[in-house]
Amino acid sequence: MESYTGKKDGYLFTIGEAAKAMGITRRIILNYEEKGLITPDVKSEVDGRNGHRYYTMDTLSRMGAIRLLQNLGLSLDEIIKYYYNESDLNVILGRLEELQAELNYQIERIRARTESQSNNQILTLTFKAQKVYCETCRSHSLPTRFEDLRRVLYEGLHQHQSNPFEPNYFVEYPLDDLDQITYCVPVARDSVGDKIHTLPALKGLGVYHHGPYEGFAEQRERLVRYAQEADIPLAGTCRHLYLEGPALHLDSTRYVTLIFLPLAE
Repeated sequence: MESYTGKKDGYLFTIGEAAKAMGITRRIILNYEEKGLITPDVKSEVDGRNGHRYYTMDTLSRMGAIRLLQNLGLSLDEIIKYYYNESDLNVILGRLEELQAELNYQIERIRARTESQSNNQILTLTFKAQKVYCETCRSHSLPTRFEDLRRVLYEGLHQHQSNPFEPNYFVEYPLDDLDQITYCVPVARDSVGDKIHTLPALKGLGVYHHGPYEGFAEQRERLVRYAQEADIPLAGTCRHLYLEGPALHLDSTRYVTLIFLPLAE
């Protein structure tokens, strides 16, 4: 890195210009510097102290490569190991393949949801095994249930990192005891604690409900009837996965919730 006391060259970018060009914030660039992923190519000096930072096109290209790897799902620590040959490339490749599988899984879920939107279609769906922060409560009314859900969500996200591939919280309850509700918040795979549980992969029947939450019971009963008529054995529980709700829509008719009945093993 050079020390520079005069006017900046025409082919250098200030940190503000670099941030604008790359579509990121100044804070992100400074974070890259703190992690040792980049360094300013030129720093001006003002009265013997560090002044402005300047970056070349090569450094902007490196920022772009770092951002691409982040968008693919790698953490900055994983990117550091990649750049400084501190990690077996097969490990990085395995991680990217894992992320690709996660992405394909999410694409299939969105495709199924889109295809079922117009005809309220009953689908056969699969949930991957996942780690959750959860708590079971007896909730007799809709307001109480949402207060319990908000509390468990708050506690879970204050104590653990969320899972970026499974960001949607959900509830689960027995079909023969609708008030015994388990509230679940997906968390990072390395989470540990008394309320952390690993839920197994599940296959089941599902329908994407578009509209207010008061319509859940009708959709649940519809799924149960479908299973009975088709002689499909159910596990005896129901899951509501909240996809789009009050945080995204003021109009409750635009809410989207997956109602899911796991199959018996």
